[in-house]
Amino acid sequence: MHLLCQRGFAQFPADFARSRAGFAHAASILARNFCAPFALASCQIGYTWNNNNANTYNFRSGFVPPLNQWSFVGIVITPTNATIYYGNPPNALQTAVNAIAHTSDVFGNNWKIGTDDINNNNDGARNFTGSVDEVVVFTRSLSLAEMQTLYSVGVNGQPVSLSIQRSGANVTLTWPRGTLLEAGQVTGPWTTNNATSPYTLSPAGSGKFYRAQVK
Repeated sequence: MHLLCQRGFAQFPADFARSRAGFAHAASILARNFCAPFALASCQIGYTWNNNNANTYNFRSGFVPPLNQWSFVGIVITPTNATIYYGNPPNALQTAVNAIAHTSDVFGNNWKIGTDDINNNNDGARNFTGSVDEVVVFTRSLSLAEMQTLYSVGVNGQPVSLSIQRSGANVTLTWPRGTLLEAGQVTGPWTTNNATSPYTLSPAGSGKFYRAQVK
């Protein structure tokens, strides 16, 4: 998840997302004053679990999203702990672990995103004022490496691969995005080739190197 703050409730609601074995989510939040009007523990990112257990909603991650910037937020629940993931580009992904037992729950049970209906009356008293984007919920607990991949893709976009295949006497280059560069040596100099994907050419000379440049 990514954050950019406004006035709102900083702590994730009890029913933000649940699963039987655990879950991870990645999404985005936009806000300007993360702790107003509740001033929760210096505006730190938190969560609620175990049927509103104080050992979860009182857990302090130490992560305070900066104002007016997108931040990545995720949480992974397992039977033995909960791990909050936080990233604010260009900084590396960080973790905070609450090492207590966590109960399983029914997948999709009364979920709420951006609100904590603490009194079960939908009065809107504990709403997050901001934007939530790109929410993903998994039915298993993701690893650190998988969460790092989600963060990297969110910051840098999907990796770009350049594919070269034979097409009769020719070769065809394909790439999903970016600008095609070419050089006579792998060390360059590299020049721009204005071709679009797929690009078919006839091999000639001693050889040529290609790469895709993404900005």
